[in-house]
Amino acid sequence: MQTSMRLETQKTLLQSALIAPWLQMDYATIQSVLEESQQVQSINYLVALNTQAQPIASVGWSLDQELPPINTKPFGQSSLLNGRYDTSIDIVVSGQKLGSVRIGLSTLFYSQARDSMILKSIGIALIEIFFSALLLITLNRWIIRNLTKLMQSANAIAQGDYSKRLELSGDQETAELACAFNAMANTIQERIHSLEEVHQEEKKLSDKLERIAHYDTLTNLPNRVLLADRLQQAMAQSNRHNRSLAIIYLDLDGFKSINDTYGHHIGDILLVTLAGRMEQILREGDTLSRIGGDEFVIVLNDIKEVKLCELILERLLHVTNMPVIINDISVQVSSSIGVTFYPQDGASADQLMRHADQAMYLAKQSGKNSYRFFDLDQNVSLQAQRDYFFDVANALIHKEFVLYYQPKVNMKTGKIVGVEALIRWEHPQKGLVMPLSFLPFLENHSLSIEIGEWVIHSALLQISQWQKIGLNLPISINISAYQLQQNDFMTRFKAILEAHRDVDPSLLEIEILETSAVEDIVHVSAIMQSCHALGVHFALDDFGTGYSSLTYLKRLPARTLKIDQSFIHDMLDDPDDLAIIEGVLGLARAFRKDVIAEGVESIEHGLCLLALGCEFAQGYGIAEPMPSQEFLFWVEEWKPDVRWMAWQNRVPNSDSMQWLFAAVEHNAWVKSLKNYIQEGYGNPPLLNEHLCRFGLWFDREMRGTYNEEVWFKKIDSLHHRLHTLGTKLVNTVLTQKEHAITLHTMSQINRMNKAMIALLYERIYSEEKVKERVE
Repeated sequence: MQTSMRLETQKTLLQSALIAPWLQMDYATIQSVLEESQQVQSINYLVALNTQAQPIASVGWSLDQELPPINTKPFGQSSLLNGRYDTSIDIVVSGQKLGSVRIGLSTLFYSQARDSMILKSIGIALIEIFFSALLLITLNRWIIRNLTKLMQSANAIAQGDYSKRLELSGDQETAELACAFNAMANTIQERIHSLEEVHQEEKKLSDKLERIAHYDTLTNLPNRVLLADRLQQAMAQSNRHNRSLAIIYLDLDGFKSINDTYGHHIGDILLVTLAGRMEQILREGDTLSRIGGDEFVIVLNDIKEVKLCELILERLLHVTNMPVIINDISVQVSSSIGVTFYPQDGASADQLMRHADQAMYLAKQSGKNSYRFFDLDQNVSLQAQRDYFFDVANALIHKEFVLYYQPKVNMKTGKIVGVEALIRWEHPQKGLVMPLSFLPFLENHSLSIEIGEWVIHSALLQISQWQKIGLNLPISINISAYQLQQNDFMTRFKAILEAHRDVDPSLLEIEILETSAVEDIVHVSAIMQSCHALGVHFALDDFGTGYSSLTYLKRLPARTLKIDQSFIHDMLDDPDDLAIIEGVLGLARAFRKDVIAEGVESIEHGLCLLALGCEFAQGYGIAEPMPSQEFLFWVEEWKPDVRWMAWQNRVPNSDSMQWLFAAVEHNAWVKSLKNYIQEGYGNPPLLNEHLCRFGLWFDREMRGTYNEEVWFKKIDSLHHRLHTLGTKLVNTVLTQKEHAITLHTMSQINRMNKAMIALLYERIYSEEKVKERVE
């Protein structure tokens, strides 16, 4: 039974040692394990077979010979061929068989052990028999004394004192008995000593196989098997003590080229050196493991703050990037590192490894020699994107999408010149969902094409319905670059137009983003030309945010430019945005394009645009997007602001334009002052009234010529007082005086600024020439 147990133990140790190299197909390590195992006296041969029963490594058996049949009976109950017991073990991981190992066990070792025990038993029996015989022959004191010595020696040996020897006095027979006993004791001692040596060798081999099973043979670092165990323990400790741990996945950059250039020997030395460097910078209790090739995984325990982890990551980048001198050759690599934190990333151990691996690849893609943290939110967003695809497909089926319409108007005349169709999602649970909440997820996805075609169908149907009640308004729709660049776009577009033959195609306008139009300008230009041939016109949306090249403007046959609302929003207090708008208007006039401004949110925005010469606009200052029925009510009630309509008899000129820019420059100065005082960022504006941009212009263009004019004195006085109050405010903040003083002074500045802007706009109107209408 002990022999069978020893056999099973050897099998288990051998199987554990072979799993890791078998997974990595490291045949050299498999051969090494077989050679180490064959040192056990009881093993004759070892042969490793793959899943096709083909040998991949062997010790003690020629691969030219056919392997003997496997003994099916238990050890000790089967007939042994040539004094050998042939058996086999399977290498299995997670229920998957990787291969098997054939083993030939010698029975000689076990026979010797059995003989030793038999000799010991015979010796004891002989002693007992001899003792009985002597007792029967004589009971004299000499015999009893010798027998007592014999019994004592026998008991000592029986109790494990194999050094005990028998010394008897008497006749020749007694001397021969003592010699025979001592010879037997010598034999037992030798056999026991031999068994102890075998046991020690087996223990050493067991320890060695145990290490091979859990440690990397090259670097002596924990391998994947031991890493998994330690990571599980670290996660349990993290949960128990409410502490975070970091899982770091490190891959060496450029290691393969060193291996290919200098050979695997240099590569191995480099790996060992870098492993030693990394071990030195880690803390006691952290785990550094090599999981294969040039990949390492580190588990950092007890991470109290991210800064500690970042410090270790920087050190890892540094030590792996330092040159290594090997045989007078200087080799150097870098590392890409991915990191995730537990329990913040509440995944399983395997998933934590994958998440860190994903972050590592992001570091490689961003230029290597860096580290990246796993973005849990991004990972969640991928799942959210898949959910959106499913929800959007269902929304199309259940007709949950609707179009809202935002009017476009001529601010001078008040005429409604068209509408822009904007998609909305009437979600059964979330209510009305805006497009930015779902369209970005559909970018470059086939669902975006389906939605785009639904928008075209719906817009054409709406045009038809409005025509029936006497409302002839063009509708502009937004088409994505992905849909426009499909090879079959024109075929599908013509089919949609054919399905609405009662609608004049010229009432449909397609808006495309300027940036998407230039991605494939040749193809997009051809599509636009084909659409023009059908009567459908184009507008470049968000113009000014992309390339805005004269070449692109010339090659793209768009009828309308739409100025991006980001420029409109800040045009009242940002001279740069105002200059961009003026530049776009100049380009449009040069290329004979229509222009419409998006994002007009106030009467002041409209007045400023009219002063620049832009008549067409849309935005919340005119009307919000609304359903079709509500739009009809709005049409009945719409009246433009009288200040806008006053521009019907006005024409912008260079004199009025300079006053407009002067007003914006002054607004920019007040905005900068507010940002510094109220928001606490930036630097204070120039406090000298003659050095600010408005003051420089006012002194250069107006002072000395118009000093006696009433308007000049009013503007000059207000400008001086505003700078005086601004200086007072800045000094109040710098000296940390009462907050109430600041609020009161800022309120004064706001009132005075409104008065000054009103005066400046009066100058704009006074400088404009009255236009005579030509009927």
